[in-house]
Amino acid sequence: MAISATATPSLNIGYTLANSQGIATTSETSSVGYTDLLFTDGSGTGNVVIGNVITGTIVSGETIYFDFKALPKAVWDSKIYLDFTSRDGLPTTPYVNPERGIKGILLTNSWNTNVLNSGVDYLDIWSGIVTQSGTGLSSLFHNSIPQFPQLNVHATGANDAISGGFTDIFNGESGNINIGPLGTWAYSDIVGTPAVYDEASIVYRHVLSLTTENWPDISGSGGLTSGTSGDPVYYDIWNDDTDHGVDANGDLAINPWSGNVPAMSYELVVVGVTG
Repeated sequence: MAISATATPSLNIGYTLANSQGIATTSETSSVGYTDLLFTDGSGTGNVVIGNVITGTIVSGETIYFDFKALPKAVWDSKIYLDFTSRDGLPTTPYVNPERGIKGILLTNSWNTNVLNSGVDYLDIWSGIVTQSGTGLSSLFHNSIPQFPQLNVHATGANDAISGGFTDIFNGESGNINIGPLGTWAYSDIVGTPAVYDEASIVYRHVLSLTTENWPDISGSGGLTSGTSGDPVYYDIWNDDTDHGVDANGDLAINPWSGNVPAMSYELVVVGVTG
């Protein structure tokens, strides 16, 4: 069985501006980027031999590692591991196998205010959410500064002597790129950028890591009231273990949101040439 690969990166932003003054209307339209680049099958410049999609979720405080020496790819009911690495060729050449490596990466923060394990998909349709500063997600803004949860991608590697960060795609730096909700980070190189795994030279640059930040406390009334005043009782939505006493009826005041662990979903797409 012969397997061939092609890929079409589409990195383009178009915009239209319209200005109406009285009976006159002027407009401006532009598009910057490219939508017609095609990676064809093969191992040379502008070619790819494999593609991979990894989806998952990440919780607050967690670190996820993407190892480009052994990147897992699901194949029906089994799994294979893709190796995008080359040995280090310096001082003669950067890579012994320059034909290998990454031709394109796209990482998306697909979080859209969803909270896993809550039984309801989106915070913005939770009828019980009423925050001290308004409704919905308004308490994500502290002193008018938006604090929406973000993904962070780093080229710092894992806690392992032979798991160095994949700094080559960040010009030798550590990355540390923030990706906001429904945001995307993309990298494309028609020549290709190999990850490096070289035991002989003790050079390892092949791991990206993913972390999160900005999980502020969000409070919701849950439709409960305090005493006879009818004022909402506010509870933290995530990880609230506080004793809240009793409610207006003398019953135990249970946080309706308790136990919800915040998590973001992500999608990683990679195309390139493996060894």
